[in-house]
This record gives sequence, C-alpha cells and structure tokens, in this order.
Amino acid sequence: MGISKIGKTIVPAVNRVVPRTREELCKSIDEAAKKNKFFRKYAQEVKSISSEEHIETILDVLKISKREFFAQENDIFFSKDENGIKYREVLINDLIDASKKNPEAINLVNAILQNTSKKTAKYVLAHMTTGILITHELSNQMRELIKVIPDIAQRTFNQKYRLPSEKRDDFMMWLVVILNSKTNFDKIVPLFKELSVFCDKRPEKLTIRVNKFLKSKASEEKMADNYRVLPSVLELLGKKAKKLDVVDFVTKNTNLY
Repeated sequence: MGISKIGKTIVPAVNRVVPRTREELCKSIDEAAKKNKFFRKYAQEVKSISSEEHIETILDVLKISKREFFAQENDIFFSKDENGIKYREVLINDLIDASKKNPEAINLVNAILQNTSKKTAKYVLAHMTTGILITHELSNQMRELIKVIPDIAQRTFNQKYRLPSEKRDDFMMWLVVILNSKTNFDKIVPLFKELSVFCDKRPEKLTIRVNKFLKSKASEEKMADNYRVLPSVLELLGKKAKKLDVVDFVTKNTNLY
C-alpha cells in the first residue's frame, strides 16, 4: 500500500467557531428533538452526557445526517441495517454509549468531522455503525489514529486520477486497516509522521508495506537508529533501492545491535 503526498486544504464537514455552553447545547437538543421525531427519545440521554464536546459532536452528526435531495449518495443515513433501523439512529445510539464507555470513539468521530468533507463524513460514519465505536478494546488505536486523521485526509483526498467516491473509499479503507486488534497502536503515528515523511523525501518510489509496519514490535530507539543509516544504504543500492523492503529494514535491521 502506498501513501500519497500532502496537498491542498480540505473544507471540513463542520466548522465550530465558538464552543457552546451547556445551556446553549441543551437548547439545541430541545430544538433538534422538535424537528426530528426519532431524536426525541434520545434527547434526555444526550443532555446527561458529561462532556460538552461530546454533545457538540452528536449534534453535528445529527445536523449532517439530514436528507439532501438531488444527492442520492448522501441519503445513506436513511438506509436501514439488517435489523430495519436507519443508520443515523444506530449511529446516534452508538455515540451515546461510546461517550460513557469508549470516549476515544467520540473524539475520533469529531476528528473525522473536522478533517473531511460533509459527503465523506456521512459516507464513512454510516459505515461505522457496525459496533466499532463501542469497541473499547480499540480505544488505544483510536486515540493514536486521531493524531493522524489530518494526515490521512490530506494524503487520501489529494490523490490524482481518483474519483471522489474512490477517495472516500480510500479514506475509509485506512480506518479499517488501522482499527484492528492486531495493530500496535504505537506504530500508527510513526507510520505517517516518520516512515511516510522519509519516503516522501526520497527520489526512489519506495513501497510501504503498511500492515507489516503496523504489526511490528520494533522499539522507537531501534527504528530511529535504522532511519539514520537507511539513506546510506539506499545510496549504495543505487537503482536497486526501490526494491528494498523499507519496513523490514526500519523494523528488523540488526546490524547496529
């Protein structure tokens, strides 16, 4: 799997200017309950959430979940799951539970809203109604993933020769790959902040074997030492450098030990 380079700015799905007080949020909840019949049964639960930011995120999700005519793909929230419940209702219910049991999931949803377009956010969040948001076992992976959501968004949505729908699928694919019990959470940030940045700066087209890197147990110190000698190794390899498995080298090279 490759990682494309960072490009232009993305217009986010939501844009909060000033944080609202709890009183203002409760007023918004009441107004939403009047307009959305399905939301009425959740209103009191949402009000009881201790984090104002979590309430704000739930209201943002509710806001972008409105039906938009002449844009059929945006109606995915109104499709029903195997139990006959609309995805947006499943999502709101999961977010309420996650706020109490897996707060990192709410923070992840907030990061998606702040760093992707409205269409992408709706598409991705509708596909996160499989119980993943209430999977506490993935909280560490979610916490680290939040730190690189801007990087993933930039690198995904600025790919050339990809249709918008393909870019949305690519973004969601990254979430699927990373939010895995086999992912070592301490490798998520280095994947984007270190390894991909190193490869971006090289003239060779180096391939990053993402799954292998994410499952690696190499220490931060070991990888740092290997990064330092890697440029010299690539220079020695010359034209053969592009065939080097950089993940194996960075995580497994033992010449320095």
